[in-house]
Amino acid sequence: ATTTTTATTASASDGVARSEKIVVYNPGTRRARVDVGLVPGGDAAGGPAPLPFRLSVGAGSYEVVDYGGQARVAAGQPYTTVVRSTNGVGVVAERVTTDAAPPRQTGGAHPGEVTAGPGARLAARSWLLPTVGTDDSGPVTAVVFNPDPDRTLAVRLLRPGGGGALATAEVAPGARATLVLPEEATGGTDPPAALRVTADGPVVVDCLLATADGRRQSLSPALPALTGARPLDALAAAGDLAGATPPG
Repeated sequence: ATTTTTATTASASDGVARSEKIVVYNPGTRRARVDVGLVPGGDAAGGPAPLPFRLSVGAGSYEVVDYGGQARVAAGQPYTTVVRSTNGVGVVAERVTTDAAPPRQTGGAHPGEVTAGPGARLAARSWLLPTVGTDDSGPVTAVVFNPDPDRTLAVRLLRPGGGGALATAEVAPGARATLVLPEEATGGTDPPAALRVTADGPVVVDCLLATADGRRQSLSPALPALTGARPLDALAAAGDLAGATPPG
């Protein structure tokens, strides 16, 4: 199985320190050999990828890769994580992020926020962001990864009912881009009930919701449209998934 997550690594540039862990669980009865690879790059494809983390996950067990404790993961740099079982044993991959900042001044809330969610198993041309914020929300961001190793794709952030694009970007092969819902799109009141991301080819989309003080409310995959979707493991097997490493 191949799971792709689009995530950020540790950073404190905005006063919020972020950490990230990738958890790989093997629900089967045989040991799984798993590569956890990072594809560097923001709005353009990055430099050489660091060596993948090679895991051996026993039956019914799990392993954790803590990016904050790994010298090969540069703090504050954007990466896409590709998790791939290399011996055909299916696994489940989840990303856990923690944001820590000074305590909020209202409500006595905890000083940190934890989000956890699975990676994506599909690449698709259309994705739905069904919930895009609350009254306490800051910017709503869609993070888009282009798994095609050869083709640049145009992506658009839209209201489901149509109309002009709220944000657009060009995503280079193997790169990722961010589409931010502009404040004026809310009309000064509540955010729209849902948003949609479309692309010229199959992409992977995450939705990041954050409060106005920078803490994350959630960071999880959007919902792909199944029409024309491509399983990421099929793309990897065909050599059409950027950042996938060959079995070994």
